[in-house]
Amino acid sequence: MPKKNPAFTFVRLVSTLVIVYYHFAIALDENLFPLLLPNSRSGLGFLFVSVFFILSGYLLYLRYPVIRDAGWFYRKRAASIYPDFYTTYAIVFLYHLIKGSSVLAGKPLKTFPLTLLGLDGYLSASFDTWYLVGEWFLGAIVLLYLLYPAVLFLFRKSRIITFLSVLCLYFLFLSKPLLSPSPLTNLFSCLVSFMAGMYLAEAGERILSGKWLFGICAGCLLVFFCIPMGIENLQADNIITHVAAILVFLVLSRVGMAVTSRPKIAAPVLFMGEYCYPVFLVHHILLLKLLHLFPPARLWQAIVLLLITYILVFAAAVLVRQLRIWLATQITKRKEFFKKD
Repeated sequence: MPKKNPAFTFVRLVSTLVIVYYHFAIALDENLFPLLLPNSRSGLGFLFVSVFFILSGYLLYLRYPVIRDAGWFYRKRAASIYPDFYTTYAIVFLYHLIKGSSVLAGKPLKTFPLTLLGLDGYLSASFDTWYLVGEWFLGAIVLLYLLYPAVLFLFRKSRIITFLSVLCLYFLFLSKPLLSPSPLTNLFSCLVSFMAGMYLAEAGERILSGKWLFGICAGCLLVFFCIPMGIENLQADNIITHVAAILVFLVLSRVGMAVTSRPKIAAPVLFMGEYCYPVFLVHHILLLKLLHLFPPARLWQAIVLLLITYILVFAAAVLVRQLRIWLATQITKRKEFFKKD
């Protein structure tokens, strides 16, 4: 397995911070923070979620370029997703139960398996689910992991045919709902970003370290962020967001290589990067609670509250991870105890 590259942890951390900011700004329901980009109606949130999918495809292909045992692969992926998810879900579920909240009142038991699979957020627009934590992104990444062995098999057989096939499915369902009502959360839309990461991984790190490519990508992003082009069509917006996400990934990876080459910077980036996933799980709940308790009236108040949100969200993520580790340790001890008997 390849050694962990801190540059990609940097990409993950920056994307996490931007997505937390995006959800914070949306929850304000004010014009205190900019949400949309000049050439994207989807805004920062969808752009950096697409960066996440690219990063996932990139790292997964580096880690598992060949899969001989799909069952082993699925067990490894499940171990990376579900322990933190179940721990967070149990905490939030108990909170609502103790509080006497009606959030889950009347939910059909038959859809609870979607929660066990982590698909409740992704499918909440199509089914009456028990969704509490995880965002739609979690369900999308679960589905991509399920597809990965098959996609990898086709990818290795013929990269061109696989690429064209996925593109055809992407354009076919670009304006049609497939498990999700939004074009950007559509499974094939997510798969395009994911496979873009696989192609970039195969190209190797030389493509990330090329100064000429960095300059081109940075220049294109400057145009994308600063010069309005009057794009109103949602399908065109989707395509542009994918292209912009690839450029952002390449630029952030190059910046990450430079930044994390310094040990004093790499250490905190690696530490915070380890908690990006539990941050995804807890951030929406905490920021909504903070905004409800302390609604900001001025820009400086919103900025202060955003900084407090970052601190509390990462602190909560650390607590969730430590609780999960403690629970796993207790379960292991119990199993060993019963084996001795």
